Amino acid sequence: MSHVTLSGVRVVRANATILDDVSVEIRRGEKICLVGISGSGKTSLLRVIAGLDEAEAGTVAVNGSVVSDPRRDVTMVFQDDTLYEHLDVSGNLDFPFRVTGDVPDRSRRVGETADRFSIRRLLSRRPASLSMGQRRVVSAARALVRREVSVVLLDEPLVGNDPQRRALLVAAIMNRPDLTVILATNEPSDALRWSDRVVALSEGGIAQVGTPGDIYRRPVSLAVADLLGEHNRIPATAKGGGDWLLEVGGSRLRLGTVPDGLSDGQRVVVGVRPSDLVRASRGIAFDRRLRATVGRVEQLGATQRVMFGLGEPPGVGFVAVVDSGEVVHAGDRIDWYVSPRALRVFDPVTGRALEP
Repeated sequence: MSHVTLSGVRVVRANATILDDVSVEIRRGEKICLVGISGSGKTSLLRVIAGLDEAEAGTVAVNGSVVSDPRRDVTMVFQDDTLYEHLDVSGNLDFPFRVTGDVPDRSRRVGETADRFSIRRLLSRRPASLSMGQRRVVSAARALVRREVSVVLLDEPLVGNDPQRRALLVAAIMNRPDLTVILATNEPSDALRWSDRVVALSEGGIAQVGTPGDIYRRPVSLAVADLLGEHNRIPATAKGGGDWLLEVGGSRLRLGTVPDGLSDGQRVVVGVRPSDLVRASRGIAFDRRLRATVGRVEQLGATQRVMFGLGEPPGVGFVAVVDSGEVVHAGDRIDWYVSPRALRVFDPVTGRALEP
């Protein structure tokens, strides 16, 4: 049964339509990531779900009841924290109980929440003495101190946090199996790591809904592909007649599956993730190799980011990610192996994926 249901939601701000016809069903306990470029409507949609703003059209329902005003079982953690400066951290965590009415064990709940978010040592401190990251953790903890909360909406709550605190904060929220979480983020790793499903917002609506793996590997457009991490856009020309090939900067790549409607001589864009490019071994056929010249190498610890150009002389730059143990230098000529399963072909004008 759906816990949160959005049906035909339209969001308008300052006479401009931000989102239109947004419909999705979210199950109880499901962890959802909203991804989209800045201005795509992530925050606006969260505010409508929370009942803080009204939709121009459509409905939002929680547990089958249409949301028209803020609900006690739905809470939102804002990108900009809203801590009360005149209260210490303990007072901020206790504040929701002052609003909703006295709770006999409120002191114990505050302590348990502080332990869950690893902020007990901060309880006596005022917000002005906290770092930006600590303030955001306290804001999240305050939002979840009440047990009746069943839906939590997170608007970029991880910005300004170091990796360790980010992991702690998200784990403290995501590890509650009964909690339905909708996280708006611009960070691809958050969507890939923490969500059960991803909702990609683009061009004023929902562009794609699916598991992180589905959207990462089979994005419906170049715009959606970019939302889930770095993505090479390689210009190519389709060549038919028997076996279909893609001419790419002097190389030819054989297509595993031919998209419907592909025509001989058609210009396309080949999409491939940097991690899907590996150095070709001797046994790899010519039509599985992308010939390139290395321009720059960046060390990233366990991996290295290799920037390269295609053709003679090398043209537009692209990226591969390889193990740090591989020896790669600027100026090296490298043949990259491209698995047909890793290739995605897009229309260069519309940006839409060409499907088989």
